[in-house]
Amino acid sequence: PNPNPNPNPNPNPNPNPNMIYALEYDEDHAQIAREVAIPLLRSVPARITSKQLDPLRRLLNAALQHGDENQLKEVIREKTPRLKSMDLRQRGNLLTVGFILDLEGYETLLRQFVDERKSRIHYLTGFLSGRIDQWLPVGKMSLSALALFIGLFGPRRAPYQHPTNRLIDNQEYELSELISQMIYRLQDIDVDIEAIEPTKKLLKRPDLAEWHPRLRTALQAQRNSSSPPVSLEQVRRTLRNDSPANAADLASLTCEHIRDLAEQIKTGNTNDYRQYWILNREKQPQGRQHEEICRDRFLSDLKPRLSRNGVEAQPEPRYASDKRADIKVSYRDSHFSCNVPIEIKCSNSRKLWSGIRHQLIEAYAQDREAYGYGIYLVFWFGSKSTWSHPETGKRPETPEKLQELLEQSLDKDEREKISVCVVDCTGPG
Repeated sequence: PNPNPNPNPNPNPNPNPNMIYALEYDEDHAQIAREVAIPLLRSVPARITSKQLDPLRRLLNAALQHGDENQLKEVIREKTPRLKSMDLRQRGNLLTVGFILDLEGYETLLRQFVDERKSRIHYLTGFLSGRIDQWLPVGKMSLSALALFIGLFGPRRAPYQHPTNRLIDNQEYELSELISQMIYRLQDIDVDIEAIEPTKKLLKRPDLAEWHPRLRTALQAQRNSSSPPVSLEQVRRTLRNDSPANAADLASLTCEHIRDLAEQIKTGNTNDYRQYWILNREKQPQGRQHEEICRDRFLSDLKPRLSRNGVEAQPEPRYASDKRADIKVSYRDSHFSCNVPIEIKCSNSRKLWSGIRHQLIEAYAQDREAYGYGIYLVFWFGSKSTWSHPETGKRPETPEKLQELLEQSLDKDEREKISVCVVDCTGPG
C-alpha cells in the first residue's frame, strides 16, 4: 500500500501554466482538455492569488471550448454563492462564462457587476479578447449575449484604424477586433424575424454610431436568413409573371410598374404630367400640387396595375414607431405575406436627402413583413425647385442625376433592398 496517500482526491489546483496554455490552444491536447479542464475548475478555491488569475482564464476557455457544457454549468452554479468573496477579475471571468452559457440570472448579475463601477468592463474584455489567431468564445454566444457585449464594449472602442505614425496598440486592436468578430457572428446566427430586435436596438444607439455600418450589414444578413422559404407554386407563379414569391419579388414588381408609369407621365400623349401641377386658365402649369395630392394621383394609376398580380396598394399605413409610409404595397396568400413601403417626396422637400435613411430605411423598412425592402419615390419638378444637396450645396440638373445621388447615399447592402425611382413631372421636351 502507498504509505503517503494523497488526502485530496481533487486534481492539483496549481497546475503548470504551460500545460494550461496547451489545454486552451493546442489541438493535440484537446482530448486531455475534455477530461481534465472541468475537474480542475471544480478544484479552484474561491480566493486565488494574482498569479493564478491568468491560468484560471485559460482554464475557463479550455472548458468552454472542449468540456461538457452541462458539467461546466454545474461547476459555475456551484461557485455562484461565493462570487462576492472572489477577486474582481476572477468574479468577472465566472460571470462572463455563466452568461455565455445562458445560465438563469447571470445576465442580471453581470449587469449589476458592471453597473456598480463602469471600469469593471475591462475585466470582461480581458477575458473575451486575445490574439485573433487563437480560439475565442464568441462562437458560443447567443444573440442576446452578443448584443449585450457589443452594447457594453462598442462605446469604448471605435473600429480600429492602423496608425501611420506610431506602433499598433495591441489592447486597442484586440478589443476592436473582438467587437468586429461579435458583429460578424450576428450575421451567422439563424434567426426568425422577431429575433432581430437586439440588433435594431443597437442601431438606435448614438454612442455606437461608428459601428452602425457594420451593424446594418449584420441586420440585412439577419433579415435575409429570416425570409420565409419559397414554395414551388410561388416559383411557378413568379415565372408566369403572376404574383410575387417574396418581398424581393414584390419590390421588383412594384418598381417595374412605377418606372412604366414614370415613362408614360414623361412621354405619353395624354399629358398625364399635368395632374401633378396646378394649372392656370390656359391649362398651363403654374405651380406644383401638394405632395399628398401627387401621391393620391400616382396611386390611383398604380393600383390597377398591381392588382393584376394580386397585389394591394394602400395610402399611409401605420408602421413601427407610430410613423407612416406614404404607400404600402402588400401581397398575401395561404403560404406567406409580405409588404414593401414606398416613401414619397417632391423634389423641393426639405427632407429630400434625409428621408431615404431616417424615414424609409430606419423606420418603415423595419416592419417585420418588409424584410428590409423599400422604395424611395421622388416627383421631379425641375432643377430650380429641387432642394440643394447637403454636401455640395448644388442642385442636381436632371432627374437622372438626382436618382444617382440618392443611390450613392446607400451602402452596398442597402442598394440590394432599397430602390430609388424618380418620376419626371416636367412633361415632354
